[in-house]
Amino acid sequence: MRIHLLIIIGLLSFVKTEAEVHPLSAEGDRQFNQQHFDSALICYNQLIQEFPDRKEGYFNRGLCLYKTEKFSEAIFDLDEAFRMDSSLTDAQLLKGFSLEKRGDLNEAMMLFGNIDLQNTMHSLLDRRIKNYQLAVMVSSKWYYMLMMALLLIIVVAVVSKSLKRI
Repeated sequence: MRIHLLIIIGLLSFVKTEAEVHPLSAEGDRQFNQQHFDSALICYNQLIQEFPDRKEGYFNRGLCLYKTEKFSEAIFDLDEAFRMDSSLTDAQLLKGFSLEKRGDLNEAMMLFGNIDLQNTMHSLLDRRIKNYQLAVMVSSKWYYMLMMALLLIIVVAVVSKSLKRI
């Protein structure tokens, strides 16, 4: 009877056990939530020094660097997090936003097009890609659009002039 009780208690202890959050990670998250990004960066740097093989440190530091507009450094950390876990599509999405903010629009749009959209904000990302493609088309074909507008004005003027005669 005691053996059964010990087995049940042992099984229940496994069920109730939660992953313990490292104090540096918890402090970094707290600083980040309070928008003290420089303090959070210090915590995440220490966390990466202590655990260089954990993707969370790189992702969180990349997010802090993005918030402080250090986009090139953020891209490096987000690449490292994605290299460690290829299912971390949020790292790729944030890398795309960093590339976009840095001014590398073509590279960002290529990255957005390659992201597995099942795990991200599909409609927002899809809309962003379509807006970019429309902007590229309009900027490269502006003279056609201008010609169409002038043609439309001429047609409207001819039609209104002919209607006045009737």
